Amino acid sequence: MTSPEHPEPRGSYHARAVAHLDFGDVAVTVAHVFAAEGESGACHCGLPAHDPGNVGMTVTGRDGQGREVTLDLQATPEGALLLADRLARAANLALESVEDLPDMEREMARFGGRR
Repeated sequence: MTSPEHPEPRGSYHARAVAHLDFGDVAVTVAHVFAAEGESGACHCGLPAHDPGNVGMTVTGRDGQGREVTLDLQATPEGALLLADRLARAANLALESVEDLPDMEREMARFGGRR
C-alpha cells in the first residue's frame, strides 16, 4: 500500500462494504478500505499518490458477560486472498466429513464382478 516513493496517505480513509454476514450472535462485515483520490497526499515524485487500498473485516459479537466486542482487521489484498483460500479449504473439509462414506461391500461387489 505504501512505499518510500508513495508514503502513507494523510487523508481520511473510506470503506465500501462488499459483504455483511449475520450469524445470529456474530456479525461480519467485509469492506474495501482506501483513501480517496486527492486525499492520499503526494509522493516524492511529485505526482498524486494513489492508494489501491486494503481489505477490512469487522467482527462484532458479545463476550461472556454480554458486552459487545468489536474486532477490526485490515489485510493486504494478498493476505485477504490467502485467508479466503484457507477458509474455503476448511469449509470444504467440514462439508466432506459430513458426506456419506462409501459402501465398501457394494463397491467390492461392483468392481469384483468385472474380470
